[in-house]
Amino acid sequence: MAAFEAETFEALHGNVVARLASGLNPAGAEAEVFADVRKNKDALCKPFTFRSREDTMDLPTLARHIAAQRPRLATEQLVKAVDEVSRMLRLHQTDSCALVERSLGLGVGLQEVPRRCAAIFYRECHFQALCLHDMAQGLAKSPPDKQSIAFFALLGGKRCITSLFEALGLLLRDLTGERAGDQVFLAHV
Repeated sequence: MAAFEAETFEALHGNVVARLASGLNPAGAEAEVFADVRKNKDALCKPFTFRSREDTMDLPTLARHIAAQRPRLATEQLVKAVDEVSRMLRLHQTDSCALVERSLGLGVGLQEVPRRCAAIFYRECHFQALCLHDMAQGLAKSPPDKQSIAFFALLGGKRCITSLFEALGLLLRDLTGERAGDQVFLAHV
């Protein structure tokens, strides 16, 4: 997943949403800013929607997939780390590979890989939420901020709002359900 490899939402929040929310865009710059929003439209209009773990993939199948697609991770320890990250975060194994590569790129030792992957994942989720939150603040103004209206209209209007509430429901289920005792998850909420 590209977001985990490049800190997509952190950059979007700092470079795009901050400019829109401030309302301090020079003439003509707004179109450029909204072009950046369009690039991330799919992820923003369906927040926190990630490919689910493929439960039918066993370790030998995962090892063959990794050897073919990501040879850097083709060791027994790293295949097990990818599987652990996938189980812990309930992410597809391919997305977990991206997280493991990212954490290794940061110089993390093998023992710290799962924890660092969780931190990267939740940090991106945090910045995705901040993008939506900061733009929603403009809707609460009287009259509503035109950049905020345009932002949510670009994301699909009512469909986007429905997706936001569904995402909040999933988060609440995670906080009270099977992840209620998951200290790695709760450390990032």
